[in-house]
Parts: sequence; C-alpha cells; structure tokens
Amino acid sequence: MKLGIKIYFFGEIKKDKIEKWLDANFKFGELKVMLTEVINRL
Repeated sequence: MKLGIKIYFFGEIKKDKIEKWLDANFKFGELKVMLTEVINRL
C-alpha cells in the first residue's frame, strides 16, 4: 500500500515538473494541450 502511494506521489511530482518545463520552454497553448492529452492516455 505504501509503495503504491509513493509511486503515485512521484508520478504527480514528475507530471508537475513536465508541465512547468513545458510552460517555461514553450508558450504554445495548443502544443501543451496536445502533450497533456498524450500524457493522460499513458
């Protein structure tokens, strides 16, 4: 159970970092939406 929480927690951090990186490097809303959809499907 703890392992599952850890994996979820680290997954959320990674997702947040990816989103922040995208915001910093690209200011293209459409690209971010497209990539977010791809990430959500994984």
